[in-house]
Amino acid sequence: MSPVPAFTAETIQLNVGATMFQVHFIPVLTQTLGSAALDDVYGLLGVDALDQLGSYTFDYRTMRFSVRQE
Repeated sequence: MSPVPAFTAETIQLNVGATMFQVHFIPVLTQTLGSAALDDVYGLLGVDALDQLGSYTFDYRTMRFSVRQE
């Protein structure tokens, strides 16, 4: 069994530090993961969202995600 989106959010504005960008048609899941701390930060950004950015970096050593629009 897998979660089914309750609805699709048409446009969401994301702020990462000082960088703001919009993503479109995001499926919203209403099923929790079962842990409040994880539920607060769990999510996926698809390639269509990341393609809007000038650059992005995943630093797995420090577990940080940084973006730059241009």
